[in-house]
Amino acid sequence: MRVFIAIRFTQAFKEPIFEAQDALRDNGVRGNFTLPENLHLTLAFIGETDRVDDIKAAVKEVAFEPFEIKTGRLGCFNGRSKVIWLGIDGEKKLKAITAELRKNLDIRGIDYAKGRFQPHITLVRQPSDMPLDIDIESANMTVKEISVMKSERISGRLVYTAL
Repeated sequence: MRVFIAIRFTQAFKEPIFEAQDALRDNGVRGNFTLPENLHLTLAFIGETDRVDDIKAAVKEVAFEPFEIKTGRLGCFNGRSKVIWLGIDGEKKLKAITAELRKNLDIRGIDYAKGRFQPHITLVRQPSDMPLDIDIESANMTVKEISVMKSERISGRLVYTAL
């Protein structure tokens, strides 16, 4: 199964994210907008694996006190896959937790996408335009847990489910 590790969002945290997506649409952006139920913050993308129990153990060993995340500014990846994303302010704690998580995966020999960790929330894939000067209302949320998720295509739609 296709697996990733993420922070899932509360409904209250998602509301300003929906507004950001609406603002992009109002500015003429077309593309593959992330579905509301799929909004999340990826800490590690693993991909196809059957080692879910080992992955859950690696996640469980990441010790942290609940902490706050806050949405930041719009940004983009402009390489092979174009993406408009919403950044995370005050990412120091998030980066430390992700480093510990990745170390735990390494110890278990679990492969994952090892690129530089850039905390972001994907809003639109393959956008027709990239207006990044839109004012976005910020949102705060207390992170209390990290989730192991599976990604599957059901009736043509991506569905993310906590394992």
